[in-house]
Amino acid sequence: MLIKVIYNLIFLPLSYLPHFVLYRIADVIYFFLAYILRYRKDIIDRNLKNSFPNKTHKERRKIRNKYYLHLSDLLVESVKNFTISKSSLDKRMTFENIDFMDNIYAQGKSVITMGGHYGNWERFAIAIGNRTKHEQYGIYKPIKNKFINKQMKLSRQRYGMQMISMLMTKKYFIKAPEILKTIVFGVDQWTSNPKAAYWAKFLNQDTTFFPAAENLARQFDWAVVYCSLVRTKRGYYHATYELITMNPKDEPVGAIMESFVNKLEATIKRNPPYWLWSHRRWKMTKREVFGNEV
Repeated sequence: MLIKVIYNLIFLPLSYLPHFVLYRIADVIYFFLAYILRYRKDIIDRNLKNSFPNKTHKERRKIRNKYYLHLSDLLVESVKNFTISKSSLDKRMTFENIDFMDNIYAQGKSVITMGGHYGNWERFAIAIGNRTKHEQYGIYKPIKNKFINKQMKLSRQRYGMQMISMLMTKKYFIKAPEILKTIVFGVDQWTSNPKAAYWAKFLNQDTTFFPAAENLARQFDWAVVYCSLVRTKRGYYHATYELITMNPKDEPVGAIMESFVNKLEATIKRNPPYWLWSHRRWKMTKREVFGNEV
């Protein structure tokens, strides 16, 4: 009940404020995150140090501070997403190679879109909904609070995206195969079962990735693309599609995952502050997971 009251009395009214006002609020949030709360500073510093050992302390500190501002922007942009207009969304989230997706549609193929938690992935999910001929589906992890889960789901589905629980993913590969679909996978978070994960050298560290995108692509023969999502200026993002493979069954095992890892790493290295550095991405080392089997 309290969450519902907070949403209706605080978050929903705030969502009607223009972006420039919300970014003034984000500046205040940034100050508290960076200088008062020092939010997850140890995790951020460790992640940056291990990922960029050749950068100086001053360079990594600069990335950390830019990340805090980006995180603050993500918070107010997430609130704005509840009521953002289609015209504002189309201006602030642009796409490159979008016709390329329709070419895949013309060839009668469904698509797996692989991406990471870089830029504003929530806004991407809202904006892409009706931009291609494929039906668009996004995978999400349900939140325990049913009211917040419902509102977040409704927000992402406002302009055509359909959200599916990660527990139901395979069902949508089987369901209505005559309807061409795109299913968006966020592949770059720590996996709950690291022994079954795909392991790769990523940002200078052994890293786990969800292998489901490659496994399902190979099983159902869907095309696979990578979506690079970058921040062009404050509040503006640009998505670019790149083909990984049209014929996943012809690829060596692991090739799709390796291609994704390399592309995401290149995106992050070009502009590091806009990845999710406060996430506990490396909870265990490969030796801690596999012991003497490594």
